[in-house]
Amino acid sequence: MMTEAEWEANTDPYHVLGAVRRTLPRDGACSIRTPERKLRLFAVALGRCLQSLFKHQWHQMALDVTEEVADDPEMEGEVRGALYQLHEETKHPCHPDNPHLDQAIWSAAIPHEFWEATDGLMRSCDHALHTAWGDRVPPVPTQAALVRDIFGNPFRPVEFSPEWRTPTATAIALQMYESRDFSAMPILADAMQDAGCDNADILNHCRYSEGVHVRGCWVVDHVLGKE
Repeated sequence: MMTEAEWEANTDPYHVLGAVRRTLPRDGACSIRTPERKLRLFAVALGRCLQSLFKHQWHQMALDVTEEVADDPEMEGEVRGALYQLHEETKHPCHPDNPHLDQAIWSAAIPHEFWEATDGLMRSCDHALHTAWGDRVPPVPTQAALVRDIFGNPFRPVEFSPEWRTPTATAIALQMYESRDFSAMPILADAMQDAGCDNADILNHCRYSEGVHVRGCWVVDHVLGKE
């Protein structure tokens, strides 16, 4: 069984995400229950790692609308139909040199069994990058780092005080969420600390994490009251 220290140091995304998935009854167990929204945003974050390979607007649009569905599940049927229609209207061809790219984007945009689809999605993204770049893969966030940013530490659930959700903190978090620019994370930490936040996990994630923050970041989600 993986310990907390092993989870924090692990670079294998399958092991890191597996620890998030498990719910165990004893002390030190992982207790996070992961909603579909988090898995959708993780899928989008993986897909955005492939942006240097996009050759058609459909790829970008598929990820953008998937983010919309994550925050408004009632749109799923409408969005799914629109994606299929757009795919047909643009006669979007499969990537001639990298079929893994299309597979990854479809898996991100149209997930069915969320947990089961995620393993295949991670493999497709990895294959797509290495098919295109070989050993010269450009710098992209590691999959394990994305797991830690979106899901947080499953061994140490955080009790977030509503008092830390000040107008200033909320405005900073919302601006980052909408722009997808998370460079203000240290400023968010300052705002919460001014409001009385003394939780080291929260402050350290904002200031000293692996440098990876995306939509679904567990701290930003807490500030915005998202699940």
